[in-house]
Amino acid sequence: MATTTIQNQVEVPNGITVGGTSDKIHKIFAQSSTIDFGSASAGAIVTSNVSVAGVDETKNSAVLVSCQSALTAGLVLSGRVSAANTVQLSLLNTTSGTINEAGKEFDIVVFQIEA
Repeated sequence: MATTTIQNQVEVPNGITVGGTSDKIHKIFAQSSTIDFGSASAGAIVTSNVSVAGVDETKNSAVLVSCQSALTAGLVLSGRVSAANTVQLSLLNTTSGTINEAGKEFDIVVFQIEA
């Protein structure tokens, strides 16, 4: 089976159907970014906005984000398309102490979906 590496953006005019739903993935964006979230107090959420050219906040989107190295135990990572060309990453500190997560490399993949 052949594999393809995604570089930046893939557009599929008629969409890709995944599973048994009528939803179709029309665009896929992928990139890596170095982010320093700074200090997160106990129970706090810290955010960072990342520029991802072409993402559209008016479309239904699914964001997959992962850290290329281990996050400090107790941190929960998530992402969402928050504005045009912008993905907001969030770190939730579930511990009872402050965590300062130094700059790390994150992989971000955005699936733009249309029903």
